[in-house]
Amino acid sequence: MWKYFQWLTLLFVEIYLDLFFGNRDGLLNDINAYVNHFNTKWVDYADVPLYTEDDLNKLCLQNATGSGKTLLMHVNLLQYRHYATLHGKENDLSRVILLTPNERLSEQHIAEFAASDMYAIPYLSSRGGVLGLVHGLDFIDVLEITKLADQEGPNTIATRSLGDQNLLLVDEGHRGMSGKEEGVWFTRRSDLCVKGFTFEYSATFEQAVQAAGNTEFSDSYAKAVIFDYSYRCKRCRS
Repeated sequence: MWKYFQWLTLLFVEIYLDLFFGNRDGLLNDINAYVNHFNTKWVDYADVPLYTEDDLNKLCLQNATGSGKTLLMHVNLLQYRHYATLHGKENDLSRVILLTPNERLSEQHIAEFAASDMYAIPYLSSRGGVLGLVHGLDFIDVLEITKLADQEGPNTIATRSLGDQNLLLVDEGHRGMSGKEEGVWFTRRSDLCVKGFTFEYSATFEQAVQAAGNTEFSDSYAKAVIFDYSYRCKRCRS
């Protein structure tokens, strides 16, 4: 049974996609009207920058560990498919790509997609064959983010070869904001959806952005987090 915060998450995404596909100019104008109101009210803080149309193609769900982000991902994909088809744009994107942190999670996602009657395959194992062809929104190509590279290799894929018109699902979206890989993974996955759309999922966007101390990251996620849900800590319960 869906929990209240899951219903709310899906409702917010539903409203957003309805406007994104049906009235993108109106969506942009309404958001910027709110940003102006927000900046006027909170004068002691740095202004939130206005949105551009390029900012609209990314949604982030910051939901606590164990709150069902994987099932939300499945429904988000169905929601996107629905609105793309409704507006005759089901063939606009090249493929659906799920980026994961490691092979173990890739295998777990593939099994869970199968349980939801959704077809997902490891991209590297299908590369070069019939299954590796562009399939639009029909199938999900699963790829570890660590295997995105500048050049093709036996165990890597050149980011540019996947194009920039993809529907991107990013599990553990906070990865790559700090440490030796800071910025590299973020840039590579951003390159995959310049003309596409992204859903990112993590329990710790806020903490990762703060740890990175990167203005680009903070602005990007401040604009893209559509729902933020954290469990109440035990000490706060009455």
